[in-house]
Amino acid sequence: MSKLEIFIPARSGSQRIKNKNLQKINKKDSLLVNKIKTCKKISNTKIIVSTNSIKIKKIAQKNGAEVPFIRKKKYATSKASTISAILEYLRFLKENGKIIPEYLMILPVTNPFLKFESIKKS
Repeated sequence: MSKLEIFIPARSGSQRIKNKNLQKINKKDSLLVNKIKTCKKISNTKIIVSTNSIKIKKIAQKNGAEVPFIRKKKYATSKASTISAILEYLRFLKENGKIIPEYLMILPVTNPFLKFESIKKS
């Protein structure tokens, strides 16, 4: 098992752009699918999507990411921080007797032009 997990926060309910994380870029993949595909190029790495949306969960799982639970409403508001979602995930792991990763890389879907090479260097 890899010591690294990739954490993709992808909540629904964007106030400015409806379904922002599911918007297609270059008429191809959505922001979410694009990010998952980029992350899948890293071998032996678990990709975790944190979301409050059943639709996002299904799309993430269909494309090879894990969605261990649906994010609680209080961690999925426009005022909630990414850190609160990360801490919710870490609490979930601890409460369910799962291994806490040594490294957790946070890669929001809203940075669609991040290249695999940049991730690899980090």
